Amino acid sequence: MLRVALLYLLISYALSFAPPTRVLYDWGRGAHHVAIKTRDIEASISFWSLFNYTLATKFRSGSARCAWLEKGEEGREGRVEILEVPPSSGDVSVVSGSVRALNLADVRNSGILGLNHIAIDVSTVAGCLSDSLALLNVTSFEKFGKGFNVLLEPRQQMIGRKVWEVCYISDNTGAVVELLNEVGKMEDGMGSEVRW
Repeated sequence: MLRVALLYLLISYALSFAPPTRVLYDWGRGAHHVAIKTRDIEASISFWSLFNYTLATKFRSGSARCAWLEKGEEGREGRVEILEVPPSSGDVSVVSGSVRALNLADVRNSGILGLNHIAIDVSTVAGCLSDSLALLNVTSFEKFGKGFNVLLEPRQQMIGRKVWEVCYISDNTGAVVELLNEVGKMEDGMGSEVRW
């Protein structure tokens, strides 16, 4: 019995120094979708069609009307869930007499925690973000007779070694949408390593 106990202790001790041989769990394939609340589900579906999201299905969650939008085969390029919130659910803020979400790009609202925005890579649309933004606005006018609210004009930003043009717009509900256009990549050793 003592031999078995010593052998058990010896094996346990040896295993404590062994590197892990496998990952215990695969925690998924990455972000699956973003969900946006709206007062007008049809207008939201139309807005997201600007980015080539198509209606995959309509469904209900309790009393709320919902829509599942996808881009690419089976949503592999992106998924957006739209939930229509009844007016009795309370308004987050009222601007000019219309209900809308808080403008999270406004520095006065920077302390609000939670989901901030959804980002769309538009690098394949046009040569620069200003051109992509102009093209998107023209398309919006053609489809809906109106443009969209630009919260932050295009500017360059380094993220790691990549240089991006970024801007922020709002959808028809006031949700913040970031548009990104990849400009280039810094050479090795020239990245922006930020210490905070």
